[in-house]
Amino acid sequence: STNNVPVSNAAGAAALPPALAAAAKMAPSSSGDGGGKAKGALDAALHFSANKSLTGMSDAQTRAYAGNTMMTESGGKINSVNSYGFSGQYQFGAEALAEAGLVDMSKLKAARAAAGKSWYKGGYHKAFLANSANWTLAGGQSAFLSNKALQDAAFVDYTNRNIQGGIRSGAIRANDDPAKIAAYAKAAHLKGVGGANQLFLKGQSSQDAYGTSTAAYAQQQ
Repeated sequence: STNNVPVSNAAGAAALPPALAAAAKMAPSSSGDGGGKAKGALDAALHFSANKSLTGMSDAQTRAYAGNTMMTESGGKINSVNSYGFSGQYQFGAEALAEAGLVDMSKLKAARAAAGKSWYKGGYHKAFLANSANWTLAGGQSAFLSNKALQDAAFVDYTNRNIQGGIRSGAIRANDDPAKIAAYAKAAHLKGVGGANQLFLKGQSSQDAYGTSTAAYAQQQ
């Protein structure tokens, strides 16, 4: 059940988990490494450029959640590409980019079918995104990596689709505490709606290619 996923019940600026609440309040960070990470999340939140909010969250909460996700995914680096080819400050994969209309879905399906189980670890996913011909966006991956506004807008659309998927499945409700919605969204960012539903509805955690679990990632806020 959803009770298997603890979330913060803190009141105040959005009842968000501590790191998100700090950013939502726009409070200065403290000293030390933890303070540095909080400052990074705050800076990312302040420079978030999408003009709409996430379902169940205010503008401040959306900015705080986006800033937190940027930091956990890429350290806030707009042009980050990891060893599997996940790209940008939110580390979008080909599937998410195709859903956003930035990658050709038919080419993606064909490439995945050809690669089979070697799609990620065989380097096919990374090579697919490196090829501009697979993108609908002019300039392909390079153009995406240089456009923060586009990445922010794609993040909001992608996250809202995930949240709506959670609502339809009954894993979360639209009027749930924003902390719970944020936890669900983080799990879905890692393993999609299916992985988040598995965690919230069945209490079963799953891992990504790097061994990060949905249960742990949902709490990285």
